Amino acid sequence: MFAEMEIIGQFNLGFIITKLNEDIFIVDQHATDEKYNFEMLQQHTVLQGQRLIAPQTLNLTAVNEAVLIENLEIFRKNGFDFVIDENGGVTPSPIGGEGPGSATVPRQVFVMIGTALNTSEMKKLITHMGEMDHPWNCPHGRPTMRHIANLGVISQN
Repeated sequence: MFAEMEIIGQFNLGFIITKLNEDIFIVDQHATDEKYNFEMLQQHTVLQGQRLIAPQTLNLTAVNEAVLIENLEIFRKNGFDFVIDENGGVTPSPIGGEGPGSATVPRQVFVMIGTALNTSEMKKLITHMGEMDHPWNCPHGRPTMRHIANLGVISQN
């Protein structure tokens, strides 16, 4: 439904006011853009590997080891590789590009609070919300949007 939202305007150089049918919403432009860039990085970025000089064996519970093994691909995409010893040990090998155990992640330019946006830029941010898996909160947990009012309910009062 995000693509169907009508842009009303920008408030306080940080929020986009939208309308969908009779409902009015306020969208945090920075939190929305941050979440879109975060999800795109998660989907399309794989860090290049570099092994630790001296890998250490991890002492994991059986449950934690099972969780790690089930999620190896997610760990690899985020800069960690592991050697699984069939005799009961797990050795981490964090990977990255600058040194043992480090990782570099490309930086994105974010739409910040205080940035004036034209209507097409606001529409692009709102459309991006419909392309995300989880558009409701930024990566830090801050809400990206709130329902302000239903015009039908207001006009009845």
